[in-house]
Amino acid sequence: MDMTISHSGYMNCAPGHSFGPATRDCCLFHLILSGCGVYEAEGRTHVLHARQGFLILPGQRTRYQADMHTPWSYAWIGLRGVDAVQLIHDLGLGPERLIWSMERMSGWRSCTAACSATPPAPWTGRPCGGSWRATCSAS
Repeated sequence: MDMTISHSGYMNCAPGHSFGPATRDCCLFHLILSGCGVYEAEGRTHVLHARQGFLILPGQRTRYQADMHTPWSYAWIGLRGVDAVQLIHDLGLGPERLIWSMERMSGWRSCTAACSATPPAPWTGRPCGGSWRATCSAS
């Protein structure tokens, strides 16, 4: 199998914290554990919330920012190798589909906690105070 974990971690973002614009050299999966924010890729802007995730492809220029009122916390895992690209394809993700939703987060949380020195904070089950559309802004 040609796939390795290049890095992983967890971030509890301050209001308005942003990253990018930048490019990466691996396949990078982010899962939002709580709060909300904005992800920009491929000329599109996505307002995202807990239980959603976004993919960054190698060489892709992206930017993401935590909401000013309900900043997100997220976990990430970076993968390299031919089989990482195949995994993305098998999951139905790619340049035209960079966003996904998760029904259950326990498997992801276990994986990222095992891979990271900083375990994620408990998920509250109440993304953005109960109504992300009302509290998350695209600014």
